[in-house]
Amino acid sequence: MNTPTNLADIRKQIDALDGELRGLLLARAGLVAQVGKAKAVSGDTSTLRPKREAAQISTLAEWQKTQAPDLPLDSLVAIWREIIGMAVVQQGGLSVYSLSSTQAIARAHFGASMDYQLAATPAQAMAAIDTRSVAIIPLDQASLPSPPQQVVARLPATGPAQALCYGLCGEEAGEGDVTLVQAELGVVANSAGGAVDGVEIFADASKRLYEMDGAMSAADIEAQFGAQLIWLGTYRRPFCEGAE
Repeated sequence: MNTPTNLADIRKQIDALDGELRGLLLARAGLVAQVGKAKAVSGDTSTLRPKREAAQISTLAEWQKTQAPDLPLDSLVAIWREIIGMAVVQQGGLSVYSLSSTQAIARAHFGASMDYQLAATPAQAMAAIDTRSVAIIPLDQASLPSPPQQVVARLPATGPAQALCYGLCGEEAGEGDVTLVQAELGVVANSAGGAVDGVEIFADASKRLYEMDGAMSAADIEAQFGAQLIWLGTYRRPFCEGAE
C-alpha cells in the first residue's frame, strides 16, 4: 500500500488540484463575462476598478497572514494580479503608459497581458489617459492632474510607495480610502494652524506627498487648506505589513 510520502501518489493529488484550479479559473472567467455584459448594458466603458482590486489584494494579504504564513506574499500577489489582469483583458484590455523608471513596476502590477507603451515624459504618458489607458509616474515627478484625471492607485500593490497610477475613475468612496495631496516643502499647517493629518509617503527637496484618511475632493482640500495643499486623487490604501 502506498504511504502518504509516495511521490507518485502525491504528484497525482497535485495534478488533481491543478485541474480543480483550472476549472475555478474557467468559472471565474464566466462570471467576468457576465460583468462585461452588464457593463455594456449600463454604458460603463471603463475596465479599471483600482479600489476593488486593492480590496481584493488586501483580503488576500490578510488571508496569507492568518491562514498561509508559509506562502510568500509576493508570490500570491503576483498570481492574483495576473488573474485580475486576465479579467481586465476579457473586458477590453488596458493600455499602460510608463516611463523607463516605472516600466518594471507597471508590468509587475498589471501583469503580462496588457498593452504596454513607453513614454518619454510624464506629460506624454498623462496625455494618453482615457477610460482604457493609465499612466504610471514616479513619485518624484508627481504633478497636478488635469480633470477628470486623478491618481487612482499607488504602486506596488503591497508595501512602500514607489509610483503613482493616474487614470479616470468613477468609483464611489469606500472603506480604507485615502486622499493624496502634495505640499511644498515646509508647508505642514492647515487653515486652523495644525499639522497635516496624514502619512508622508514621499519627500524630496521640493515637495512632500501625504495620504490623508478618507476620500476628499479637490474642492474639499481647497476649502480646508487653501493653496497650501494640492489634491492629486483618492484611492484605497494598499496593504502594508505592520500598518494595521
